[in-house]
Order: sequence, then structure tokens, then C-alpha cells
Amino acid sequence: MPVSSTVTWVPTPIGSSLADTEIVPSGGTSGIALLMRFYNALNSRRSYKNAWSNDEAFAMLRRMAGSQIAQQSVDALIARRAEVEQIQIRFKEDPYG
Repeated sequence: MPVSSTVTWVPTPIGSSLADTEIVPSGGTSGIALLMRFYNALNSRRSYKNAWSNDEAFAMLRRMAGSQIAQQSVDALIARRAEVEQIQIRFKEDPYG
């Protein structure tokens, strides 16, 4: 599945901490917030695609890390995979809307 080109990450290192070295897109939204929106879109069923598994979504993020998404942001998300999966269980998508 091709990745949408509607979101573009532009590297903008500001400081030395993870929060300050996120990728910030031209629209001004937090790089982490965009990463989570992208990850959620991969994991969610859409009328034009089935939901990706967590393994597929994390693999895509790994491929994009360092070029389209900040490596540190992807690493931080992957390091918290167990927490992400607990949130997914808590807010499971209703297939009927």
C-alpha cells in the first residue's frame, strides 16, 4: 500500500532532548502527534483498506525512520509498544462505527 503524501515531515532540530528534536511538519503540528495519527491510520480499517497489524505498522515506521520520520520518535514509540497495545485494547475500534 502506498503511503499518503499528504503529511510531510521536515527535520527541525531545536534542542538536545527527545521532545525538542522531534520532526515538525510545515503545518506546525507536533511530530509525535503526527506519528501517532499516521500509526493509527495504519492500524485502522478504512473503506479502501484493511487494518494493518501492529507488526506491519511498526515495520513501516522502521522503514520510514530517519528519512521521513524522526528516528528518535520512532524509537520512542517502539520502546513503548506494550503501552501502545494496552491503549489499543482499551479503545478498541468498533467495526460497525
